[in-house]
Amino acid sequence: MLKLVFTTIQTLISIYWLGATVRQNPAINEVVRLVEEGYARFNSKLKDGSVSAGLKLLKILYGRSAAVLLMIIIIYSLLFKGSSIVAITVAAYLFLFSSCSWFSIKWCTEHRTTLKQLIPWIVVYSLTPFLITLLFLLEPTSLNPFTVIRV
Repeated sequence: MLKLVFTTIQTLISIYWLGATVRQNPAINEVVRLVEEGYARFNSKLKDGSVSAGLKLLKILYGRSAAVLLMIIIIYSLLFKGSSIVAITVAAYLFLFSSCSWFSIKWCTEHRTTLKQLIPWIVVYSLTPFLITLLFLLEPTSLNPFTVIRV
C-alpha cells in the first residue's frame, strides 16, 4: 500500500515537473490550474488569517465534534447494548480528544474572563479552612477539635 502511494506521488510530481509539455493537453492544464489556484487561495488565507481567528475556528470544530460524538456514544449504547464495544471505545477516545482540545483552546483564549467569573469561588475555597478554624476557636462546641478531652 505504501509503495502504491509513493509511486502515485512520484508520478504526479514528475508530470508537474514536465511543465509546459504536459500542459499542452487541455484536461491536464485545467487540473494543474485548479490545483495551483487552490494552493494560492489557501496560502493567501493563511497569510491574511490571524492566530485568534484560527483558534476560534478550531474551538468551534472541536466543540461541535465533541457534542456529536457524545450523542453518538449515548445513542449507540442505548440502541446496541453491548453488541460492539470497539465502536463505543473509538468514539469515546475521539470524544475525549475533542473535549480536551476544546477545553485547552477555551482556556488559552478566555482564561481572563474565566478567572474573573471564578474569583468568588476561589476566595471561598481558599478561605474556608481559615474561617472554620476561626469559628471553632471563637465558639467552643462538642465538635471542636481544639478542645481538650478530659477522661
